[in-house]
Amino acid sequence: MSTVVVADPRGVYLAGLEWVLRKAGHEIVAECHRAVDVLPHVERHLPDIVIVGLDTADPQTASLSSRLRATHRALGIVFILQQNGGFDIKEIQALDADGVVLDGISNRFLVECVNAVASGKKWIDNKIVQHLLM
Repeated sequence: MSTVVVADPRGVYLAGLEWVLRKAGHEIVAECHRAVDVLPHVERHLPDIVIVGLDTADPQTASLSSRLRATHRALGIVFILQQNGGFDIKEIQALDADGVVLDGISNRFLVECVNAVASGKKWIDNKIVQHLLM
C-alpha cells in the first residue's frame, strides 16, 4: 500500500493511528508528536502520505501544506481536526489538504480516507460537511 508519516501530539492516539494504518496494509515510515517536526521526516522518507493531527488555531497550520508540497510535490496530505476547535469553510480551504477528518473518526472511515488520498482523490469527513452546513 502506501508509505505514511504520522504526527499527533497525543501519544496513545498516535499509537492507535499507526495500528489502524498498519492493519490496513500501510507502512509507517516515521512518527512525530508535533506538526512542526513533520517536514524533516517528509524530506528524509519521501512518503506517499502524511497524516497530521492539528489545531486550526495554531499559526503554523496555515502554511504547513505549502511547505510540505514544496518538499515533495506528489505528497498526499491528510489533516485530523480537533472537534473542540471551531472552523469555517475558509479555514478548511486554506489547509489545502487532500483529506480532512475530525478527531474521533472511525477506523473504517480513516482507512477509507487514506486509501482515497493514496489513489489521488480528495476526501472530507461527512461530520465536517455537516458542521459547515449548520
